[in-house]
Amino acid sequence: DILVSKVRTYRNAITIFREAEKGVVTASKNAFAVYRTSDTAFPYYIVAFLRNPLGLNQIIMKQSGTTYPTVSSKDIDTVIIMELEEFLMEKINNMYARYFLSKDAEDYARKTILDLLETSNFD
Repeated sequence: DILVSKVRTYRNAITIFREAEKGVVTASKNAFAVYRTSDTAFPYYIVAFLRNPLGLNQIIMKQSGTTYPTVSSKDIDTVIIMELEEFLMEKINNMYARYFLSKDAEDYARKTILDLLETSNFD
């Protein structure tokens, strides 16, 4: 599934929620628009597109409010996802998937190092 923040969209808080992250819970359905990716072959391509100015600016244009700008799920539904040739979408999808996996590995390593530092006795 893809999560798109409906609050302060200019911060580019768009991510993919994978099967391995079942323990993660979102705070509010009012804070995020959730899009099922089970019917698409290229979920990471969609995330990459939405995080790119071509997609993000379409969302930002729909936001309202100045102090606490928000956008509705209905407005996010109107974003036009640019379709490329299938081999290009697959290439971008695979590259972005590798990026997410490497980011997960980096986050895991950082957490492991912090855990080790916290439990180590440096006397």
